[in-house]
Amino acid sequence: MHPGSLRCSSVAYSRYAPLLAPCDPGASAPSVHSTFWDRTLVPRATEARAPARAPRVCPGVCVVLSAACVLGLLGARLASSATRPPKVLVLGTPEPRPSSAGERPAAADDDAGAIAVAQASLIETLVEVRAQDAAAWTRLAEGGRVHTGDRLRTGVDSVARIDFSWMSVTLAPSSELLVRKNRVLGLNLVSGRVELASERDDLVKLDTPEARVRGRGHVVVRRDGQTTLVSLLHGEARVSAQRGSTGLTSGQGCRVEARGACAPTPLPDAPARLAPGSDPTYVAVGRPVRLGWSAPASSFHVQVLSFDADVVLAQRDVQAAALDLSVPWPGLYRFRVSARGSEGLEGPPSLEGLFQVMPADWLKSGTDPQP
Repeated sequence: MHPGSLRCSSVAYSRYAPLLAPCDPGASAPSVHSTFWDRTLVPRATEARAPARAPRVCPGVCVVLSAACVLGLLGARLASSATRPPKVLVLGTPEPRPSSAGERPAAADDDAGAIAVAQASLIETLVEVRAQDAAAWTRLAEGGRVHTGDRLRTGVDSVARIDFSWMSVTLAPSSELLVRKNRVLGLNLVSGRVELASERDDLVKLDTPEARVRGRGHVVVRRDGQTTLVSLLHGEARVSAQRGSTGLTSGQGCRVEARGACAPTPLPDAPARLAPGSDPTYVAVGRPVRLGWSAPASSFHVQVLSFDADVVLAQRDVQAAALDLSVPWPGLYRFRVSARGSEGLEGPPSLEGLFQVMPADWLKSGTDPQP
């Protein structure tokens, strides 16, 4: 193939192609094009020119220049893909292009208006919100919008589930979370426990004073005092601390102290022998149900979910392998338990047990109703 028929911006070709005469003495280099399927060179109509015969180009030169062109294109594409930034959610205005590799985007102007980015799909008991410019906390209602700049906090027995368009965030009791007011969406865990889950897309970047967590899948992050605890239940994540960063895979976690490092650690095993198990226990509304399990750990995290939806309705941290819990709503419920290891990392949840809460008028003679 003649170099004049190649259409590329390779430095080697653009530099030397004008110096080459065509292999076909009847056409000039810019007037030759190639058909992809049959590789037939078809000369286009050209203006009359001097009948002087141009010297033929050595086929070896054509091959060398063709290879240089292809390598130039591949190099340009590889360089472009290597420096392409990851996809991020941009709020309001486009994210500014970094002036150098690795530079973080600038924060949005604090005077910019707050943007609704999520919705409170579940609120149990007291959950409060405070806008960035507000002086007082107000009660967050179920179905309420969450905006950039909002700060959320839960009560001692409260649970909040915040749904973004591609992920969910579950805030445990006695927790506080900030939705950063930046052009690139992010979260700050001030205290407590937060659970992030996304099956398809990347999770929102989560920061604490000790660490930064990015990834996808299902991750639990706790902040106890000046310590951040990260547990990756499934997926992949990267945790950055002041003294370096590390990658986590499913079933790993890490503990990050103030100005410390992060080393991957296996998560503790899930508890076993839940009671009640697959055969539910029946209790009346207002009466506590006794939940038990077996595990070598000394502290646990218990979650109660509705039977037909994967939504956490209540959760507790306990220091024993049993919990007496009252649920104020009639219905069939599931519960699961996670153990916490010696370093405080929370492991994967156990298999689920069942219990049924019956209406109050089913109670007869002071005994629990049976089906």
